[in-house]
This record gives sequence, structure tokens and C-alpha cells, in this order.
Amino acid sequence: MKLSPLTVGPIIRGAIGDSIRLWGRGEYQATSKHSPEPKRCVGVARIRQKGEKSFGQPTFFKMNPNFDMTGVVVFSGLESETLYEYQMGWCFSVQDLLEKKSKVSLNWDAASRGTVTTASTQSTQPRSFIFGSCRNLLLLFGRAWYDNRGDKTFRSMLNQIEAGDGCDAVLMIGDQIYADDLNYLKMDDTLDQFNTRYRLAFSQPHIQRLMANVPTYMTLDDHEIEDNWPAKAEPKDWVTKYPAAMHSYMTYQMSGNPLFTVNAQNKLEGVPEKLWYVFTDGCCDVFVMDTRTERNLESEPKELVSREQLQALKDWLNDGSGKVKLVASPIPLFPDHKTESPDKWGGFLEQRGEVLNHIREYHIPRVVFLSGDIHCSMTAEVVSPSDPTFKVISIISSAFFWPYSHPKPSMFNLEGTLPTAGDGDYTLANVALSMPWTTLPVSVLTWRGSPPKCMLEKGNTFEPGNIRFKGMLKKAASGVLWLLPDLRARRLGALRRSRSRTGSTLRASKRLRPCWTNFFEHSLSLMSVPVLKHLWPMNRKYSTGPLNTNLRKFLVSIS
Repeated sequence: MKLSPLTVGPIIRGAIGDSIRLWGRGEYQATSKHSPEPKRCVGVARIRQKGEKSFGQPTFFKMNPNFDMTGVVVFSGLESETLYEYQMGWCFSVQDLLEKKSKVSLNWDAASRGTVTTASTQSTQPRSFIFGSCRNLLLLFGRAWYDNRGDKTFRSMLNQIEAGDGCDAVLMIGDQIYADDLNYLKMDDTLDQFNTRYRLAFSQPHIQRLMANVPTYMTLDDHEIEDNWPAKAEPKDWVTKYPAAMHSYMTYQMSGNPLFTVNAQNKLEGVPEKLWYVFTDGCCDVFVMDTRTERNLESEPKELVSREQLQALKDWLNDGSGKVKLVASPIPLFPDHKTESPDKWGGFLEQRGEVLNHIREYHIPRVVFLSGDIHCSMTAEVVSPSDPTFKVISIISSAFFWPYSHPKPSMFNLEGTLPTAGDGDYTLANVALSMPWTTLPVSVLTWRGSPPKCMLEKGNTFEPGNIRFKGMLKKAASGVLWLLPDLRARRLGALRRSRSRTGSTLRASKRLRPCWTNFFEHSLSLMSVPVLKHLWPMNRKYSTGPLNTNLRKFLVSIS
């Protein structure tokens, strides 16, 4: 029996402990012209360690018509931090392959393929992640035309990964689709419309290849439903649009992720009653929040998330794991937008204060919030004048693809006190933005003290002249890790490069357009994915191909 390639996928839903979860879609076909009942669609997958001669026995699983002909297969008992390769396909079958699988001869020539490296179980193992959000494909003319530039972002990620700049996971933290890309002119409101949009978004070649080879974790924001949901929701939306959007979201973004448990038969089980979840990989604990569907705008004070999720977040922060705590929050914890704060954490001051107060009260170190939503890149810290040991870092990625104008620095509150309810005294510090035609701050992170503490030192701004650097991942003699900011020039001739035995020197003869400041630290190392309209090979290993905005990549390690 010849297997067909997946129509969407494969997507590695998680590399968790000693297991991986693979998601894919088959195809709908009616049993006859007179009956819409679908033919039985069966998925098949097999796996082996890279370099082994033969694959293991195939695993059969159901492609469920209730979930747009998609299914998930789980492989357990794998070795950690090991590269595996897999094949995955589907077929129509009049016989029950799930029962007679041992007697079936399969032709794998056309099956989809991918590789995956399993997660690390070592609590001090460095990890490298890419995260981003917001990918507007601008579907027009009944989906007959769309803007495919949004897929070039993922081509650049693949180029870096294949060049040896590894990535352990991708976090997509909201607005993976824009169901309201034309706003009120034409918004999706049926299950078929939502499913069609996901199929198009996830089947483009570069994102499909990325998700087939790198574990991808997702959560939603407003545009999976409609802009600023639920602020403008009408009663009918709760019984029409919202159920359709959430069913499609569960099918295409949540199926198979760490929210689901695996039973003794190696099958996913349970019906999720929440959308937030956690996972661990190496030195990182990750809490993926749901900041959209649990909002209570009628309560006093308003609630961004349920009390259950907030308490779970606080317990997770204070579990004593000693790892870096990464909180994937689709909307930024800080800084605040001057006009759109009611939709962000800035519109829910009680809960923001509760989170910050908890971190300060229990002296929880190395807490980093990862966010998107606002279509620009920035980093910031919150510190407390009354407690010099307190610090929380916020890293915000710009959009995967956004075809319209981007925010200006004047749109944000970038200094002064961070508002919270209660008596917390919190101040913004070390705010850095990636905006066109500005000077470029150079930051250095050091690892000092016993026990070591995170120290972010804002260095000199970049001016036309020379910058000397020693290598992207090498320690300087002082024990400080220096990194050169990634730059893009108005034209390639604006930069001249020379080599020396100690490093490289870049001279800027014209004004430069910055991408993002890279900064590293012994304990928490962060590195951006520079986004270049024109490629300048300062260091080819760390350069990117053509992109359209500023994404975020970071390496996390514990000294």
C-alpha cells in the first residue's frame, strides 16, 4: 500500500522527556457522491536514530474527521538529546489498519519526512529557542490571493539552523493566523473558514519544513478569533464565531502539545479544560500562558487570566527547580503601550502587581517574560528601588510578518515607574528598542557575585566608526561576554570589513539601520535573530537571509 504525503505537516508538537509527538493531516474524501461520510483515513509513522540502517515498526493512528482529518502519533522510550529521523504518511483504507497493521505492506517513497532532536533531561544543559508571533497573510479575493512574504521569515530560520546555528524549539506565541485580516469587511466565523485559513498558513513550504524538524509550541492571542477579543464580542459571537475558532485552534495549534497526557497504550487522552501548559527542556522551565480566553472584563477588578492559572503560574515560579523561568505571555508584561494598554497587562494592574510582588517576595531569580503582539522588538527590565536583588526581564519579538507600518518609540512608556495596584515600587530600566534609523545601544551582560547574579550593563551607543569583536560565543579575557550588534545598512557599501588575528573590525561610513542588540550572559544568554533586507555576511554562521522584521532568538544557559 502506497502512503501519501501529509497535506499539512508534519509538525513536531513536543519533544518532552523521552518522547516526541508528531501531528499531521490527511485528506477528506466522501465515501460516495450521495453520502458526505468520510472515507477511513489512517496515518502511519515510523522512526529511527539518525544513522541506523532500518526503521522501527510502523505506528498507525487515526486521522479524525472531527478534527479536519488530523491526528497525532507518540513515540516514547527515546534517548534524550539524540537526533532521530522519521517518516509519516497516510492512506485511505477499507480495512481496519489499526487492527491489521502487522499484515500490511507499505510503500514509503512519497511519505513526508523530518528529523528531530529529543529534549535534554539535564537541568544545566543550555538551550536555544526562537520565538515570535503575528503572521498576517492578508488573504484576499476569497483566499485566491495571499501575501506569501510571511514564509520568508521561516526560510531564514532554516538557513541558520542548517548552517549549524542550532535551535532546540520554536515558540509561536499568538496570532499564528489573522482570522480578521480585513477587519470588519470579512471576518471568519465558520469552522470551515478557520480550518481553511490554518491549512494555508501551515502548509507553506518554509514553515512546513521548519515545523517538521524543530519542536514547535504554540498559544493563541486575539486574531485567532478577532481583534482585541473579547472586548468587542457580541452575544451571538459567543455561540457562533468563538466555538468555531476554538475548535479550529485546538485542531491546528493545541493537538498533541504538552497539555495532553499519554496513557499506557502510548495514546493521547483527556479533554483539556484549560489552554495554558508547561514543559521543561534542559536548563529551562517554560510556562505557556493563555492571556486571551480566560478574561473577565465584567469583574472588579478586571481579570486577565483565571485565578486558577494565576495561582498555577505563581506555584510554578516558586517550585525551587533552580532553572531559568521563561513565561510565554502573548501580550507584553511591560513596557506599556500608551493607547492600547487596556488590552495588555497594563489594563490589569492588580494581576500584574500580584505576579511581580510574588517574584519579589520569594526572591525568584532568572524570570524572563517572552511576548509579541505589538509588532516591534524591544527588551526591558523591571527593578525595585527598595530591593536591589529584584529583577524581571521582558523580551518582545516583532511580527513574523506584518505588512503595515510598525510602532514608534513615542507610542510606549519607556521610563519611570511601572504602574501596579497596591504598594509595589517598580521602575523600568535598560529599555532598548529596535526602531529604524536610531543609534544602536551595545549591551553587555556579566555574571558576578556568589551566588552569581544577572548584571545588564548598558554600554555606549553605536556611532559611525570602528567596533571590534572577538567571536560570537567566546569569552573575553575579563570574563564578560561581548557581542556585536547586528546591523543592516541602507546599502551594502555602507559597511567595510577587515580582518585581523584578534577579531574583525567593521567600519560604518554611512548611517546604519539597526536590527537588534545582541547580549549574552553566563547564566542567561540572549541572542536575536537579525532581520536583514539585504544580507551582509559579518559572520556567516550568525547571519540571516532575506526577512522583513526583527525576530528574537536566544540561548539560555546556567553557569
